Amino acid sequence: MLCKKIILLIALSILQSMRVLSEEELFFEVYDQDFNLFPLCSDFKDPLAVKPIKQLPPVYPRRALEAGASGTVLLELNINIDGTVKNSKVVWSSSDISRFDNAFDKRSITASKEFIFEPELNEFGARIESTTHTVIIFTVEGMEEVFNLGNQTRRFKSLRRLMQRDPLSFLVEIDRELSQTDLSNTQRAIYLYFKGLILFRQGESNVTVLEKLEKSQELYFQIYTHKTQNFNETPIYMLGNNEAKLHTYVGLLLGQLYLQQSKWNESAVQNATVLRMALNQKIRSPRLLQAYINLGISAYNLGLWCQADQSWDSAIALAKKYNKTLPEWLNEYKEKAYKRRDLTFTE
Repeated sequence: MLCKKIILLIALSILQSMRVLSEEELFFEVYDQDFNLFPLCSDFKDPLAVKPIKQLPPVYPRRALEAGASGTVLLELNINIDGTVKNSKVVWSSSDISRFDNAFDKRSITASKEFIFEPELNEFGARIESTTHTVIIFTVEGMEEVFNLGNQTRRFKSLRRLMQRDPLSFLVEIDRELSQTDLSNTQRAIYLYFKGLILFRQGESNVTVLEKLEKSQELYFQIYTHKTQNFNETPIYMLGNNEAKLHTYVGLLLGQLYLQQSKWNESAVQNATVLRMALNQKIRSPRLLQAYINLGISAYNLGLWCQADQSWDSAIALAKKYNKTLPEWLNEYKEKAYKRRDLTFTE
């Protein structure tokens, strides 16, 4: 019997507008301002991190649960002066099985009507009505790293088996799938990732592998921005469940390849978003150890001593949890980062 698990992420920042960034605008500053993985290193407030006073999880749609479907819903909430929800609406939603989109939307709206928030205060300390956004992620326990490709699911499972026993034949078959015109962006992105992975394992040039991975990422990665009360734009990284899972693979390999090219910022962005998506999706895996190690390397080379120290701290904890061996150099450089972090804090 499948066990349901619902993850709720709450955003209390006032959102006045939201849009998808164009491809030309897909440029990230250094990750610590955007991803808030290490609160010790930044006073940046994650727009999805504040908790409401009262939060009861929605009921998982029964048919969706039986089908193993997951979903993500972004709600816009109007809050009364007493903190109760005046009304709510779906701003964006996604399900890995499209026929359940509406079911997740309805259950999210129903649950949100019972939420209670800390009231917003004006400059005089009086309570005022406000607007906030809440992200609700529905996921089925045990399915955190399983892709659901809809009408391509059976074919995808067959190709995964072929990939293990005959990589060359897999590449032929994956090209055949990619030649289809009716694939969704996510289906095409997943196939491109696995093609890039096999090419990487076979020693193909980094340029060729990067081309496949970057194309995959263009197909699935969306960034929404909102304007806060002081009119500064803040990004919200909104991916559907399939896309978020995929990013923890694509971003990890991209981050590694960028690191080999000494592209510190690009590598940091990839690894930081991988870790953020893994946290959001409650993915717990020893493969995330490499993301923390690589993020620390990038941060160190960028002169971000606190981020390097904290990232390697997380790597040490994860290695201990999964009984993994760390690189011999890590403790030495972590100590250097820690000392320089302390110097930065005292300046």
